[in-house]
Amino acid sequence: MLHLSAMTPPLSRDPAAPGPAIALVCASIHTGASRGLWKGVVDEALGRGASVICLPGGRLGAREDFEAERNRLYALASPRNVSGVVSWTTSLSGAVGSGEVAAFVEGLSRDSSPEAFPVVTVSQAVAGLPLVAFDAYRGMKALVEHLVDAHGLSRIAFARGPANHVSAEQRYGAYRDALEGRGLPFREDFVTEPLPWDAGSEAAVSLLDGRGLVPGRDFQALVAASDLLAFWAMREFRGRGWRVPEDLAITGFNDSLESAIAAPALSTVAVDFHREGRVAADILLRRLAGEAVPSVTLLPAELRLRRSCGCPTAVLE
Repeated sequence: MLHLSAMTPPLSRDPAAPGPAIALVCASIHTGASRGLWKGVVDEALGRGASVICLPGGRLGAREDFEAERNRLYALASPRNVSGVVSWTTSLSGAVGSGEVAAFVEGLSRDSSPEAFPVVTVSQAVAGLPLVAFDAYRGMKALVEHLVDAHGLSRIAFARGPANHVSAEQRYGAYRDALEGRGLPFREDFVTEPLPWDAGSEAAVSLLDGRGLVPGRDFQALVAASDLLAFWAMREFRGRGWRVPEDLAITGFNDSLESAIAAPALSTVAVDFHREGRVAADILLRRLAGEAVPSVTLLPAELRLRRSCGCPTAVLE
């Protein structure tokens, strides 16, 4: 189990604050999906008379000096400072496996009982703790099925996300199941190795140079596990003269702010991270109020179909 120093002094809390203070434990609040999720937690908490301490401490086990030092922030997520924790658990992975992340989250309440110091997890389940997640599996499966059913594509490659990221693996599993459900063969040479979220160029290079595959002839589409992977892959393909979607359809996941204004606009799966943050904060505050809460809350992930897969893009979406 990963233990952090318990020597960090308690934070000073305003005795006049009207409600409980809760902590958001996450890797960052300034990039990608984090920009929506942390604001959702804060908006829900403030609207309910509670306050939030954001602890963007980086990925657990990070080797880069600054990010590793940021991990020390997590020691502040204790009963000395807050009444409970929302843990965006998948954001903490990358340098360590899901088991080590789960052990860390379980350890947040090691100085108290889960009832006295509740923790709500986001995206990755931890035994005995309430989970809020979006249905990544169903969303990705629907996107792959759309490529097959609406566009007649049968040779579809996949750019994997980080191997230690639970939702990334769910998206990969959905891709495989969608192919099987449509009677299409799974080909290992169509799938990249697990990659960091910003390694879309490497995904394209792996397929083109490492595997010797030719867009249009060997594979007709690339499904990426995230929009960021899709953006960089699309840039690499277009830089080599391949047209999207005429030669190759490309899709992503997350419906990031940039997806609708990419060239071409990116077909993707929309996930409302702001709502996910609000729901997680709501469940934590209800637990603190002594209410019964669901063990799992699954939010929808919906298709956003645009030009990059061959669908027309609306002027305003």
